[in-house]
Amino acid sequence: MEHGIIVKLAGGLGNQMFQYAAARSLSLRLGLPLTLDLSFYDRRRHRRYELGRLPLAGHRVIQAPAGGWIPRMSRKWISALQEWLGMLPTTYRESHFHFDPGFEGIGQSVALVGGFQSERYFKDVASQIRTELSPPPAADEFSVRLAHEMSTRPSCAIHVRRGDYISSEKNRNLYAACGLDYYMQAASLIPADCRFYVFSDDMAWAREHLRLARPMIFVDSGHPRDALSDLWLMRGAEHHIIANSTLSWWGAWLKTGQGHIVAPKRWFADTASLDDRDLVPSGWTRV
Repeated sequence: MEHGIIVKLAGGLGNQMFQYAAARSLSLRLGLPLTLDLSFYDRRRHRRYELGRLPLAGHRVIQAPAGGWIPRMSRKWISALQEWLGMLPTTYRESHFHFDPGFEGIGQSVALVGGFQSERYFKDVASQIRTELSPPPAADEFSVRLAHEMSTRPSCAIHVRRGDYISSEKNRNLYAACGLDYYMQAASLIPADCRFYVFSDDMAWAREHLRLARPMIFVDSGHPRDALSDLWLMRGAEHHIIANSTLSWWGAWLKTGQGHIVAPKRWFADTASLDDRDLVPSGWTRV
């Protein structure tokens, strides 16, 4: 039975983009169909599937269970039984955070489970991935005006990620903090004629604490921002200072043209067990 490539999507927009990119790269290499498994996104989740508005190609969708949820352990046993019966392909689980060369040896139908947060999983088809993961233009007047500004003068997108990095004890222990010292040092590497466009999930904190010796525009229209609209604006900047966030990673990676991209040297608090050496492309500067 020919299953093709199935990828289990999980997490927010940036995570979904990494998972799709790796799976799409594999499906293109093997000439096999791609299926997106959305079963993670049941009604209990605070995250939702967000790739539906992107120009994805060559995929099918397995929806989350309708009308309820299946306990995680039950799902695990159901999947194992389906795999054993030949109803699903064998499962490839990401065994560690950094790039796994074994991924390149996959030569048959497989179900992918993991984050796959490295350009190395899809670098060979980067041009096609950029096309398929290009966010649609924002339609609101505020975003359109800022996009015009950013395209007509030197600009740098700065992302300040706080939100559940601060409110969740688990995330506080997992992610390193991008403090004011990081943003000051990163800003010193950006050309002096740039305007800074600040994106954040905690704009009140950014307005109060982020003080950089440049013109600063806070991307806050007074209404909740859509992640895809922010991503569309980010990719239009000439330079980037990203947070340890997959959203601003993609905002920088999707951009066109040359420019400085600065990323935090430490992505995780525990660098011994989570090796992030392959997360940031070699051409970016880490501080």
